[in-house]
Amino acid sequence: MLAVKFSGNFLVNLLGVWADVGGGGPARAYPVGGLCYYFSPPESLAHIAQDPIHALLYVFFMLGSCAFFSKTWIDVSGSSAKDV
Repeated sequence: MLAVKFSGNFLVNLLGVWADVGGGGPARAYPVGGLCYYFSPPESLAHIAQDPIHALLYVFFMLGSCAFFSKTWIDVSGSSAKDV
C-alpha cells in the first residue's frame, strides 16, 4: 500500500491514513484520516454520533455517485426518460 511505503508524503496522507486493527480475527487496515476516511462508511451508530460530518459526507458521496452513474448509464445506453 502507498500509506506503508510512502507514509511521509503529503499527497499520500491526503489520500488516506490507515491503522491496522486486529481484534481477534485477521488484521485489517482501517482508514483513520484523509479522503478515504470520509468516503468509507461509518462503522456503527455510535461512530455516526461521534463524527456526524463523516456520516453526512459519506451520504452525499454515495448519493452523488449513484446519480452520476445512473445519468451516465442512461446517456451511454441511448435510452430516454420515456424508455425508463
